[in-house]
Formats: sequence, C-alpha cells, structure tokens
Amino acid sequence: MAEQWRRFKEHFALEPNKTRLIRVDVPIYLFHGRDDLNVPVDGLFDLEDRFRGCQKSNLKIFVFDKHNHDLNFQEWIATKTYSEGLQKLFEISAEI
Repeated sequence: MAEQWRRFKEHFALEPNKTRLIRVDVPIYLFHGRDDLNVPVDGLFDLEDRFRGCQKSNLKIFVFDKHNHDLNFQEWIATKTYSEGLQKLFEISAEI
C-alpha cells in the first residue's frame, strides 16, 4: 500500500499538462466526451485557449456530445457498434 501511495503522490507532483503540452511541437489530438464525469471538459477548452494565446496550432480537439470518459466504449461491448467518438478516433489514427 505504501508503494501505491508513493506512486500516487509522484503522479500529482508532475508538471500539469496545461503547461507542459504548450512546449511540445508535435501534433496533439485530444478526444473528449462532454459527459465525462472523471475529467471535466472545461479543462480541454482551457488548454485550447492557452494554445491559442501562445499562437500554437498543433492542438486539435474533438468533443463529443452524449459521450463519457471512455467515449462510450461500453456501448461497443453491448452492441458491437462504435460510438461517434471512437469512429473519429480511429479515423484520425488511420490518417496520421
């Protein structure tokens, strides 16, 4: 248990993505569900604003209505059909 707690603390000691990603000069694609209860979508829009403020254009965001944290992956398990978010993720992945 002590090892897990140490790793947990190390994770939160890392520099936040909102400052670290601005220094990255490779294409960055972020896919997010608007109904994500784990990570609020507002953080994504904040990151987008930060990139714009630095005149950086390497960030591409995709936000999907009625999608949760896993872009409705559970839907695929139940119905064997991909959600709009997963379809877009696969489409973009095939292009790059």
